[in-house]
Amino acid sequence: MAPTNTTVGPRPEEIIDSLTTLVSKAEGELVLVTCVDQEGYVGDTEAYASTDQPKSSLPLELLFSLPQSQEIDAVMVTSRAASPLEGIADSDIVFTKALIDAARARGIEVLDHVLVLDGEYKRLRAVTELWN
Repeated sequence: MAPTNTTVGPRPEEIIDSLTTLVSKAEGELVLVTCVDQEGYVGDTEAYASTDQPKSSLPLELLFSLPQSQEIDAVMVTSRAASPLEGIADSDIVFTKALIDAARARGIEVLDHVLVLDGEYKRLRAVTELWN
C-alpha cells in the first residue's frame, strides 16, 4: 500500500497575520486573492499591485482568473483599507460589494474581505451585512 499524503494547508484565519504583514509593508495598493479549497484549506495566493491607482481600478475579471483557472470556488481577499479601521470607507464597501457580485457571477464565493491598515486588520464579513 502506498503512503498517503496527510499534510493539509492552513485555514484562512491562520494566515491572516501573514497577509496583514504583506499588505502593511507594501508600497502603494496591494490586493491579495487567496484560493480556498472545498475542505476550507488555503491554496495559492495571487497579488495585484499598483503604485498609482486605487484598488477599485483593478479589472474584477483579472482578480478571479487564478481561482477560475484552478477551478476553485471560494476566495478570501485582503487589501489596504481606505480609511482608519474604526470606520469603513464607502469606497471599501463599494469595492467589496463589486467583488462579491463579480465572484458570484463566476460561481466563486468571496468568503471574506480583510481590510488592513498599519499592521491591524478588520474582517468585513464580521462587521457588514454585505454577505446577507
